[in-house]
Amino acid sequence: LAFPRAVTASVTRCAAARAVELLAFDNRASRVQTLRNAERMVREKVDLAIVFQAESSTGPELATRFNEAGIPLISIDMAIAGAFYFGADNYQAGLTAGRAMARALLEPGGGPAPEELILVGTPRFGSLPAARLQGFVSGFQKHYPRAGGMATATLDSRGSFEVGLRLLRARMRAARRRGIAVCVSD
Repeated sequence: LAFPRAVTASVTRCAAARAVELLAFDNRASRVQTLRNAERMVREKVDLAIVFQAESSTGPELATRFNEAGIPLISIDMAIAGAFYFGADNYQAGLTAGRAMARALLEPGGGPAPEELILVGTPRFGSLPAARLQGFVSGFQKHYPRAGGMATATLDSRGSFEVGLRLLRARMRAARRRGIAVCVSD
């Protein structure tokens, strides 16, 4: 995913600029690998752990391991109980996007009124990404008068742009609708 790569590059640059030793591990989007990396950080007695772990189910185990070792934990983008959270207000971001789509569709030349709303996201990533989609739906429904009778479908992209695109294309080919509005949350 692009966001974790950008965060890693930024942290790496900052650490180098301040002559801070940095250990960086790739979780490979794997629960098992994430926990192995956490164990290694505990063994290395790091001063601070920064994790980007998309699967919310791993959070409690990560927090427990680091808290028991007395290592402060910063969680990027995914809130974990027992960790400091660094990330966006996902619900507000969704509201903003929903309002923007509603306004664009209501402008002259905004295209045909959509008959279906397709949400592309990753439910297994937990409540924060889900909040982005919920915010989008709320903002869209509040500002788009025809949203009430619109069919809605959610596609699980499993955190992959390619998977989301493939699912979206298949859904759009199968749809017999005149217009489709799409929100991609990953």
